[in-house]
Amino acid sequence: HRHKGIGSTVIRQVIEGAAANGKPVRLTVANMNPGAERLYERLGFCRVGGDEVQHVMEHRQPQLC
Repeated sequence: HRHKGIGSTVIRQVIEGAAANGKPVRLTVANMNPGAERLYERLGFCRVGGDEVQHVMEHRQPQLC
C-alpha cells in the first residue's frame, strides 16, 4: 500500500488533532530509513534531536526548521 497517500493522510489527521488540543507531535525515525525521514520532512517535521540510531522529529511550521 505504499505511495498511495495513506500514511500522509493519517499523519495529517494526527497533526490536526494535536493542534486542536494544543499538543506537539513528536516521533522517532531510524537513521537507516531515509524514505520515512523525507516523508516526515515533507509533512513539516524537523529534526530536534536523536543519536546515531534514530532521529527525533517534531512537527513545526516549515520556516521554523
